[in-house]
Amino acid sequence: MQSKFSSVIKGLLPLFLLSNIIITTLFIIAISLYSQSEMDTKKSTPLIDITSLANKLEAPLIDALTIYGQGKVQELLELTSVFSDNFEYTLYRFSATSQSELVYSTNKPAIAAIKLNEHLVDQGILHKVLTLNDQPIGELILKQKKSPPTLTKQTSLLSAYFMACIAVITLFVLALLLNQYINNRLRKSTGLLSEELQAVTDSSNFNSTVNEQLGNGLNVIALNINFLLKKVQAALSENEKTRKELQKLQNNLEIEVQTRTLALEKETLNAQKASEAKTTFLATMSHEIRTPMNGVIGTIDLLRQTNLDGSQYRLSTIIRESAFSLLSILDDILDFSKIEAGKLNIDPIPFSVTDTIEEVVRVLSSIAKHRDLDLNLSIAPDIPINLIGDNTRVRQILYNLCSNAIKFTSTSESHKGQVNISVEVAHNTAEHFTLRFCVTDNGKGMSQAQLREIFNPFIQAESSITREYGGTGLGLSICKSLTELM
Repeated sequence: MQSKFSSVIKGLLPLFLLSNIIITTLFIIAISLYSQSEMDTKKSTPLIDITSLANKLEAPLIDALTIYGQGKVQELLELTSVFSDNFEYTLYRFSATSQSELVYSTNKPAIAAIKLNEHLVDQGILHKVLTLNDQPIGELILKQKKSPPTLTKQTSLLSAYFMACIAVITLFVLALLLNQYINNRLRKSTGLLSEELQAVTDSSNFNSTVNEQLGNGLNVIALNINFLLKKVQAALSENEKTRKELQKLQNNLEIEVQTRTLALEKETLNAQKASEAKTTFLATMSHEIRTPMNGVIGTIDLLRQTNLDGSQYRLSTIIRESAFSLLSILDDILDFSKIEAGKLNIDPIPFSVTDTIEEVVRVLSSIAKHRDLDLNLSIAPDIPINLIGDNTRVRQILYNLCSNAIKFTSTSESHKGQVNISVEVAHNTAEHFTLRFCVTDNGKGMSQAQLREIFNPFIQAESSITREYGGTGLGLSICKSLTELM
């Protein structure tokens, strides 16, 4: 089926052919006029050049200067200018003293003599020295005139410009007419198409279609628009279906989230109750066990004051140390349960850092002396004496760290065991002091793998430590938690 757009193009073919014929004719005429002007220009070129003219005038001018005199020279040059008016003439005579005397000149002012043979091509000037028996007697200067364009050349240029203007105007008018015609056809077709698209947009009815019987090639666009409308309607239907499914899934998800939230809240409440029950149980058991243990320790102290032989005294000492170890374990478990429950608080009071550290050293000095260790203390002098903090927890941390250092450090014949305790100001402001406590020893040390685990609860560096040294593995974990609290 032939479209209306192709018929419009065929109707415009004669117009395009006529335009091409007119442009070609104007171009041929312009070329012809330009060729004619070139021929006229070549005809106006002088028949003799400046060098040939100077050579032909050389002998007559020598004779005129030496035989006939100045009047003959003037007549000769005036006659020459009549036959060749494209040149200007200047003649100098050289005296016996080589001075230059102007004889004749058509230049105003006269061109100066240079007493050399020289051709200035760019200026159109030729200097010709006249010699007699190899002696310079004068100098001829020729200057070629710049002839104005001939009337034929000017006319041809004007004609070429005129024809070019006509061609441009003709093409412009034809382009306007062609553009107006095509715009009218397209405006009518596109107007109909725009109205139908506006109706579809306003009604949001993408099931409708636009008219496909449009000219100027718009029928193809209408077909594509109808195809696009079908795609949009299909996408909208699919989107609506997907939206309903998502709404259903969202409702199910909200119900599931609510169910899980209620279950989680219930489990959290049960866990809190269990933790509180555990903490209460541990506190109660610690108190109940601590009371008879204090009675055992007091009874042992009274027993040790009686008359006991050596074996009985050693046995009472073991009982006493075991009782204190049991109390220490009870304290660790109670602190750990408070930390897990979030009920361990810091009680800041004014205290002296120096007195607190010295008290720890006094308690542990006997143990260090018993293991033949050097216990060194270093306190920075710039630490204030009126700091506010929980001295009980500071003493607990230092006691734990120093006890571990003493426990795992030993002295041999080639090695003297040392434990060093130091404290210094790490950072201070007008209202806050940060202290750095360091406990170092030269004991057996630990590997990187052991260092990564020692601050976890119920973890010790070696499995044999519990059997050899005792302890619960909670000391460093409790120290870490206390440090973070402070």
